[in-house]
Amino acid sequence: MKTVHPNLFRLFTMLCVVTLIYSCSSDDDSSSEPTTLELLTTGKWYTESKTQGSYSACDKNSYFDFKTNGNVSFEVFDDSSGLCVLSASIMTTYTLDGVNIDIDLTQDSLIGVIDITSDILTVTTSDGDSITFDKIQG
Repeated sequence: MKTVHPNLFRLFTMLCVVTLIYSCSSDDDSSSEPTTLELLTTGKWYTESKTQGSYSACDKNSYFDFKTNGNVSFEVFDDSSGLCVLSASIMTTYTLDGVNIDIDLTQDSLIGVIDITSDILTVTTSDGDSITFDKIQG
């Protein structure tokens, strides 16, 4: 019967232990995709386009700024006077449930399903209309 050399056995054991340590590293966790909330709260989301009508260059300065605590600020710009001016600044709340969002707009709500990446946010309402936002002002 052949015996295994003790140094060879130790080397094999050490290689197994090192392999297990690196395969169980926490570095794997850092590659996970950001959550919907994390993407939503990365800063201002400027109006870009909508299925019903279009936005003027001035309208595209309007934005939502979502916070992790459920608050959202909303600023609306308007050029009906010939100048692009801030016409409303609203602080309100929103509810996010998975990909469903409900933004309380005081007398109304914007309720829809969101599709989001790091630079594009699309809200589609129950009647099929969509509003697209991006991270670029104007």
